Amino acid sequence: MDMADWFWYDEPLAPHLAAFVAILRRRATLWPGDPGDTYLRVPDANDVAEVAAWDADGHELLAWMDIVDDAEGRVLLSLGAYLGGERVRGDEIHNQTLDLPKKPTELAFEAAGTVEECAEATASWIETQLRRPIVRQEWLRDGIVQARRWRYADTGIELSRLGFRTGDEPPDRTIHVRGD
Repeated sequence: MDMADWFWYDEPLAPHLAAFVAILRRRATLWPGDPGDTYLRVPDANDVAEVAAWDADGHELLAWMDIVDDAEGRVLLSLGAYLGGERVRGDEIHNQTLDLPKKPTELAFEAAGTVEECAEATASWIETQLRRPIVRQEWLRDGIVQARRWRYADTGIELSRLGFRTGDEPPDRTIHVRGD
């Protein structure tokens, strides 16, 4: 896998942003993930409102990765890290607006330091999330899956759900999706 496949971006980046991305790419080659699930975003220089909004938050770059259940073709979680100056903040992000939650989740992290230190912290955080065990719980009726819930097996944090289920009925089966 080519390092350039990870966090691909087709425009030149400012040198400090390019250094951040280079570290992410180098580290990502060891991750249990797909480069096609990684993304970069910088504000559109031609969009004055977008640039103003990013500047107001102190953000210069967003690097994010979708955590996917490949067997089901479903994105379970989008993790994003916003770099701004000498600080990076990461957490689950909204899969459409790419916003960080107003209140940090249990997945949140923050680091400060040089661009290189922020990149290393971001890479470690993403890798940790990718290596965590994820299970898919399924509820069946007449042998047909009626509901699914994905969660981190180590903490029970729910990542996604599909279908309706009632009460605290235990799942009919639990399938290991990914992670150590």
